[in-house]
Amino acid sequence: QKLSALAQDHQVLCITHLPTVAAFADAHFIVEKASADQDTVSRVRRLARDEIIAELAAMAGADSPSARRVARDLLDRAADWKAAAARAGARSA
Repeated sequence: QKLSALAQDHQVLCITHLPTVAAFADAHFIVEKASADQDTVSRVRRLARDEIIAELAAMAGADSPSARRVARDLLDRAADWKAAAARAGARSA
């Protein structure tokens, strides 16, 4: 929540393996690395919502329907918190 609040007025880049932190992000990216022969290539790709849910579940250590439900709930709760914070900020401005 603190990083999300900070991001209202600043650009924040956060690398985490904690799903409870990652759920608050406005955009999710994955860094993928591939090697062939002696060449290694890294690629950064923005994730779609289904991919975000799968990644949050994987961060929690599970790939199951229940883990994806928990990940979806984390995203929804973070979105609710951000919306409430934005409304509170608009009222105080």
